[in-house]
Amino acid sequence: MLFVNYFMHAQTRTTHEASATPQEQKTIFTIKVLAPQEYSKYYEQTHESLGADLHMIKDEVQNELNKSVRFRENNLKIQIDLESPASHPVMDQLDETICEGSMTSVTTLLNNINVIDASSHYIVLLPCKADNHTEIFNSAHVDVPLVMHKVNIECSNRIAIFRESNKEMLMSSFGNAVLKAIGAPLDDYAKLTTVSNGDEGIESHLTINEETIHNILDSKCFYNILAL
Repeated sequence: MLFVNYFMHAQTRTTHEASATPQEQKTIFTIKVLAPQEYSKYYEQTHESLGADLHMIKDEVQNELNKSVRFRENNLKIQIDLESPASHPVMDQLDETICEGSMTSVTTLLNNINVIDASSHYIVLLPCKADNHTEIFNSAHVDVPLVMHKVNIECSNRIAIFRESNKEMLMSSFGNAVLKAIGAPLDDYAKLTTVSNGDEGIESHLTINEETIHNILDSKCFYNILAL
């Protein structure tokens, strides 16, 4: 995992909600998603809607966390909201040339986002494949090619992922980016599993292990709401 450390804050809040479950604590993460038209056009050549699939993947991560043992036993709930800014100053930089240079081009882009908006989580969908950086990712033993710009004090994170041509690979890439945004450690990854449903085809799901969930809940980015 490639990352840059800075010092700042994240759009995360904890609320107490009245529900059938007493004293339920809900933590809400808002993640801003930057996706250039080139990415959408490429993906939607073979899929109906990039936006709909991103929300489906986000829901998959959210549901996996909420049904985990640690969340259920401690009356915890997470809500992950995606926002797509209508315009953003860095959108002009999101073209295929961003991947033609060194990895520094990507980290510089993420740093520029940090300078513009230091208090928000971001996931950036780069309109190019990770092919030019395969050697770097392999040498770092990175399971899913993504680049992380980590902000420590205020917990805001920026993650860049590369262009994927199918829904399953997007699920792995974007799903793990969401986990990183909400505080998963750099070396923790959700696993993509596939299940055959006969005539209905193959279904893909993200499996998040309990250790990753434990690490998310114990991170300061979850506002240390647990002292268990």
